[in-house]
Amino acid sequence: MRDGNLVAYLDLAPREESFRDVALAHVTLLQKMKSALDNKSDHVMPLEFFHDILDEHFTETDVIAQLQTALN
Repeated sequence: MRDGNLVAYLDLAPREESFRDVALAHVTLLQKMKSALDNKSDHVMPLEFFHDILDEHFTETDVIAQLQTALN
């Protein structure tokens, strides 16, 4: 069974958790966001911090799209 199909066979509650786990395992931006938030005692980071990281490598349009996708 391929990883992409695995989620379809799970119950609803575990499906959300499994999607999160798969996304964190494969999406570098989400890994960096989680790590930064985990390392803060209040688990809060300004969105601008992540914007600045992405801004070094992507256009403004792509940065906004990536941040919106990650947050949604």
